[in-house]
Amino acid sequence: MNGYCLGWTIGLLVTATLFAWPSQAAAQGVLGGLTEEVAHGTQTAKKKKKKKDKPPEQQHSGWHWDNDHHDHHDDDDHYNPWSLGIGAAIAPVIWYGLTSPFWVPTQVVQDDGEPHYTFMAYPYQADSPGYMQHELHGQPVRTVYPWTLRLSGEYADEFDAVRRAGVRALFETQSRLGVDASLDYFWEPHVAAGTNDLWLGDANVVFRFAQSDRLSMRAGLGMNYLTGYGSTDFGFNFTYGGDWFPRRPWIVSADLDVGTLGKVGFFRGRATVGVNIRKVEFYTGYEYLDVGTTQIGTVLGGIRLWY
Repeated sequence: MNGYCLGWTIGLLVTATLFAWPSQAAAQGVLGGLTEEVAHGTQTAKKKKKKKDKPPEQQHSGWHWDNDHHDHHDDDDHYNPWSLGIGAAIAPVIWYGLTSPFWVPTQVVQDDGEPHYTFMAYPYQADSPGYMQHELHGQPVRTVYPWTLRLSGEYADEFDAVRRAGVRALFETQSRLGVDASLDYFWEPHVAAGTNDLWLGDANVVFRFAQSDRLSMRAGLGMNYLTGYGSTDFGFNFTYGGDWFPRRPWIVSADLDVGTLGKVGFFRGRATVGVNIRKVEFYTGYEYLDVGTTQIGTVLGGIRLWY
C-alpha cells in the first residue's frame, strides 16, 4: 500500500505512452519542429464550410421560428430539479476522485502533518527500512540531518532519432519544503541539416505532503523553459512525484510534470528503478515527453548521489 501513489503515477505514464506513442520522433527534424511549435503555437489546418443561402421564405421566418422554439423550451431548461440533484450528489465523488493522489497516500502512511522525520546519510543506512527516520521512534542511526540533497546525471536514448543527457537536483528540508530542478540537452545526430539540439529545463518549489520510513510524496509549482534555435520560451509547471523504498537495496521513483511551454501544452512523465550502494544509486527507467504535437519516448540510465 505504501507504493499506491507511485503506482498511480507509473500507471498514468504507461497509459499516456500507449495512447500517444512517439510516432513523430522517427522523422527528421523533430527538435526543430518542437521549438517552432513552442514559439508560434500548433498550426492546425481546418477547412471552413461555407454556409448555404437559405430560401427567401426561410430567411423571412427562420428568426421567428428559432425564437419561438427557444421560448417554448426556455422554462424547462432554466430549472431542472432532477439534474441539479444528480449534480450535487456526484460532485463530492468527483472531487474525492480528483484529489485522491494527495489524500490517499497521506492516509496510507498515517501522516499527521507534523515534521517528525529527519533524513539519514543515505537510504537503508544501518539496516533502516528506508531513508527517513521518525524522531519519536527508535534511533538505529545516531547521526541524522534536517535536510537532504540529491544530484543525478543521466543519459537517455530513443534508439531512433532523439538523444538526451541531463542533470537533476532535489533539495528537501525537515519542514517539508524543497526545491526541484532539472536541465536536459536534447540532440538529433541524424538530420539532413546536421545536428538539431535544444535545452529543456524546469525549476519548482515543492512540498512533501506525505512521508514515512518507506514512502515520500511531494508536489509543487514552478516554471518550464526551453532554449533552442535562437529563442527562449517559458511556461507554467505543476510537478508531482515521490520515492518508494520497498526493501534494501531497491529504490522506485516516479515524477509527473504538467503545464505549458510557450504557446503549447506540456507533459513529462518518468519512472525509474534503482539499486542503492550507500550514497550512490544506479538506476534505469523510461521517460515520456509530450509537447504540443511532438512526442518523444526514451529509455534512460543514470547515477544519483544522496547527501
